[in-house]
Amino acid sequence: MASRNPFFKPLFTDEQRNELIQWFDQHADELPQRMLIDKSIASNDLPRTVRSMTTVLRNQNTAKRSTYCGYMATLMRIRHELQHHAPQQTTN
Repeated sequence: MASRNPFFKPLFTDEQRNELIQWFDQHADELPQRMLIDKSIASNDLPRTVRSMTTVLRNQNTAKRSTYCGYMATLMRIRHELQHHAPQQTTN
């Protein structure tokens, strides 16, 4: 059975979106180059990944669209891993 992202939910508020974007803006220079986000997601260029995902969220008029909940959940997982665990570096 695949593990579920505990940060996933069908909708997020604009405040949650804005707070998450602001957190990544404030910590952009601290992101590791590579990160194993979870057992099924790795990024070989985490700063670029985060920039791309936050750009998509910034360009939305509202976070209350289920289309973008995956972006929010993934960014929340990345933030959680950075705050609470030493990120696992990917190889290659």
